[in-house]
Amino acid sequence: MKKLTGKLWAKALAFLLFCLLVPVAVGSALGLYYGYEENWYSGKEISFTDSQWCRSCAYDNLNRIVNTIDSEGVDDAITFLEEQPDLLAEGFSYVIHTEDGKSLADTTTDQATYITTTTMEDFPDEEDGEFGDTENGILYTIDGYVTLPVGSGEFHTAAMIYNWVYGLKDEFLLICIGSALLLVFLFLFLMAAAGHKDGEEGIVLRGHNKIPLDLYAGLCLFLGAGVYWTADDLLWGYSTRILFETASIVIGLIGWSIIGLAFCITVSARLKAGKWWQNTVIYYVLRFFFRTISGFFGALPLVWKTAVTAAMFLIFSAIFAGAAFNYGSFFFLFLLFMIDFSAFCALVGIALQLRLLQKAGTALADGNLEYKVDTTKLWLDFKTHGLNLNNIGIGMSKAVDERLRSERFKTELITNVSHDLKTPLTSIVSYIDLLKKEDIQNENALEYIDVLDRQSAKLKKLTEDLVEASKASSGTIAVNKENLDLAELVGQSVGEYAEKFAAANLEPVVGLPEEEATVSADGRLLWRVLDNLLQNTVKYALPGTRIYVDLKKSYGKAVLTLKNISRESLNIPADELMERFIRGDSSRSTEGSGLGLSIAKSLTEQMGGTLNLYLDGDLFKVVLIFSLEQG
Repeated sequence: MKKLTGKLWAKALAFLLFCLLVPVAVGSALGLYYGYEENWYSGKEISFTDSQWCRSCAYDNLNRIVNTIDSEGVDDAITFLEEQPDLLAEGFSYVIHTEDGKSLADTTTDQATYITTTTMEDFPDEEDGEFGDTENGILYTIDGYVTLPVGSGEFHTAAMIYNWVYGLKDEFLLICIGSALLLVFLFLFLMAAAGHKDGEEGIVLRGHNKIPLDLYAGLCLFLGAGVYWTADDLLWGYSTRILFETASIVIGLIGWSIIGLAFCITVSARLKAGKWWQNTVIYYVLRFFFRTISGFFGALPLVWKTAVTAAMFLIFSAIFAGAAFNYGSFFFLFLLFMIDFSAFCALVGIALQLRLLQKAGTALADGNLEYKVDTTKLWLDFKTHGLNLNNIGIGMSKAVDERLRSERFKTELITNVSHDLKTPLTSIVSYIDLLKKEDIQNENALEYIDVLDRQSAKLKKLTEDLVEASKASSGTIAVNKENLDLAELVGQSVGEYAEKFAAANLEPVVGLPEEEATVSADGRLLWRVLDNLLQNTVKYALPGTRIYVDLKKSYGKAVLTLKNISRESLNIPADELMERFIRGDSSRSTEGSGLGLSIAKSLTEQMGGTLNLYLDGDLFKVVLIFSLEQG
């Protein structure tokens, strides 16, 4: 069966059989219904003269007699009917008599069968042609009879069809059930085959599948209504053109089945393809209407959109409020309520959407760049704003990733270069030590060896600083926190630098609290931070000045401040001075790598503290902050 769904010949054959079986199934069903109404299945013989078709034909001939009497008068009408026997159907006879039973005309025979009766009232005319006495008309009764068998004419046609149908009354049920089952099978097959084409994958929409679906539906309804009305006239005797209308019903059923089946097939194919709604006239009209409105409305700024919407709500509310007040109509009150309720729902919806946008903005401000706004729940401009926020987050994430990638690259480069420098540098230092142990008498050579010793030591320190800066910035340094007395550690550090301060002609002024200032930090790393800061002070402080080292406890924080006057003019921003390889002397007259402050800041942040640098003219100030631990 599955292989046949794509075969054109199989679908064409099924389509043809279906269209031919529809008149058979419908005709047998109508025959069953008509036979039930005509008491065919009551057990007694029902002849043609007992049927509605016979009464309808007889009644049509009686109307011809009535019309003749009305136009000619009763006497002239009788004479006219005798002279024009072809006016009435063959086999039809009649009796005309007055209200008191007086017979005026009788064309019946002993074989004639009474069918139906009609009456009419005749009003005599005056001599001048005006209507006469309208109150004293003469009532005539006309009885219709049929003599069987009828050789030709409408009675013959009706009797022939009736007798043929009556002879099949016992087979109608079997024909109806059999044809219905076969129709169901063919219909299911055609529905399953809809949209499939041999040699092509998926659903193929071509030909009649491009016709708007609602036009299909309208044509089906039109043909179905025509067939129904024609069948209704034929079944209940509203028409005497029995042969013509029988043929019309058969042709109409075939046409309706063709169009109806094609409609069902295209509906099935379009449902499979998911495109049933898009190809309709209603869809095109609504799309044009909404595109026009939305195009105009969408071009307006959000403020104007809000104003126009609010104005529309106010106008409609005023109209329906006035109508409800003037007419006291519940309908207008209901419309007013619906408008106000819609406005309330719209305001709630706007508030909820603004809340979504607000949450997205807050998340981005907090650094959550992965946060995304669900734009499927947003309307119009709100959706645009949501997409913009999502794009901002994506752009910021890309920028951050790029920055991190760049930092990682620089860190890896510094680490690798520093590591590559260690091996030859170690060899140089070793050979310098060996040369110093040799008995060299040349004073120039000894001086050269001394220069090499100092420069190699400087290069070794620079390499170590590079490695440490790299580790500090990348967060790869192991941090082992413990509770330390920051006051004690600061005092020890300043004490170890006493000789260096004296050599640089600097006077330290130290202010430490009497009680302990316990912080959670790595002692080794914290010592390195203090060492870098004090060493930086010795190198760059103006000789003959004081160095202030103050440690205070404030609001649960330990605040260490180092202040000095710079030897060189500080003509760069504080943030720039904190960057790597930036030194306070632009002439680079002092020794150092320019990494001390950067390393100190990175190590402080690794331990959970903060280090900030402030410049005020030539005043150099560093503030180191750690959280105090409860004793």
